[in-house]
Amino acid sequence: MALEKRVPKRKTLTIDRSTADVIKEIANRHGLTISTYMKKLIDRVLKLEELGIFAPAALDELYVLYTLSQFKFVPIPIDFLDKGIDPARARSLGMRIGTVLKELGTDIEMVVEVLCKLYGVAISSGDKLIIVPTAENVKSLAELVKGIAAGGGLEVEESGGVFAIRVRKGVEKQVV
Repeated sequence: MALEKRVPKRKTLTIDRSTADVIKEIANRHGLTISTYMKKLIDRVLKLEELGIFAPAALDELYVLYTLSQFKFVPIPIDFLDKGIDPARARSLGMRIGTVLKELGTDIEMVVEVLCKLYGVAISSGDKLIIVPTAENVKSLAELVKGIAAGGGLEVEESGGVFAIRVRKGVEKQVV
């Protein structure tokens, strides 16, 4: 009896040539083939749809968030507005958030990277995000990120007022 290797069935999707060329260019920019890029994109779409989220709407919302971040808009927990959270309480709140996100299977590194970028509180250094001493108006936000990282189980180091969060992969772009 010969063992047969099962090849997954494939389905061809068609898109116009100009769109395919743009997608290929984007994939190449990220060091991926068009197939790998599309597989990653479709996997993320399916993840969103499993949560009951219409993926195109989620991308539209993300676009709005990043556009607003150019004007220093940032998402913050409502407790910050209600209670005026001090840095110590912000770190504690972050620990709780990080613990819950980890329990939910959320990619904690991704959360930390996105928040660092939105809050402008870190720079990347190879496999670390360095949270730098910050201005008073964002100190609580920096502490929130530190708490999320620690509560989410990321490897963290603190020395001389500098907080480093180790990430699995090197961060591609400076997160300032």
